[in-house]
Formats: sequence, structure tokens, C-alpha cells
Amino acid sequence: MMLTKLEFCTYLRGSLPIIQQCCGFRTKFRKGRPRNPIGVRGKFKRAYMVEGEFVYKGEVLLKQSGLVNYPGENVGILKNNTLVAAKDGVVICTSEKLNPYPDSPLYERVKNGMTIHRQFWHVYPTPVHAKFKLVTETLDSNSFKKV
Repeated sequence: MMLTKLEFCTYLRGSLPIIQQCCGFRTKFRKGRPRNPIGVRGKFKRAYMVEGEFVYKGEVLLKQSGLVNYPGENVGILKNNTLVAAKDGVVICTSEKLNPYPDSPLYERVKNGMTIHRQFWHVYPTPVHAKFKLVTETLDSNSFKKV
């Protein structure tokens, strides 16, 4: 038997803390301190990789609200402004002068002489070493014997 939210609250009328959690009667607790309801977790907006760490293609570098950190070389950006590694390599963070596109709202400010520095995240790709040799390079043409 499924109960609606209102029926559930009236069913548990004797226990006040449970009613406050399910119906959301209170928005602040003592001393005006806001608090998430029990069971609601944070968004985990943070840096997942640090500078100098090795990352693989597709790994999340950092999650952010808004565009605070900009993608650099070999770094992609998702719809929710999450920075993702586009290639395998080492993470590098730099502070660079911003050079916006003409359709950007910051373009006019930079054009008038304002310098804006932003943090960029780059992935420096590691060189790929040859792990295997071709069969034609290892065998001579004279090594085959006819039987």
C-alpha cells in the first residue's frame, strides 16, 4: 500500500522530527542556522585531480558552479562546466591572461585595455613509447627456410 506525502505525515503525527523531514515545515533550525534535510548530500563541486597528477582520457579534473576555471590544452568542458581530460597525461594549472572571443561579454573590457587573468587547466600528454615491434622488422627475409 503506497501512501501519499500528506497521508504519511498524518500517519506519523506523533513523531515531530519525522514530520519535519518529510513535509519540510521548518527551513531553519536553532539560531537561524540553515541545514540540509537528513539524507540530502552536497554537490561535491571540487577539484578531483591536483597539479602534477597523471590522468587518463575521460577522467574528471574538477566540477564547478559557473565558469571559474577555464579549460586549456587537451581539456574538454561538459554542459555543467565540468572539466574533463581529453588525452592521457599530466595535469598542469596556470594563471593566464584571458583573450576572449568577440561574442563574449568580456571582449569590450579587454579591448579597452583591461587585463583579466583566469586559471586554466591543461593536460600535458606523455609521449607514447613503442611497446611492440612489427614482425617484418624483427625477421629477415633469409630466416625463412623452405622444406
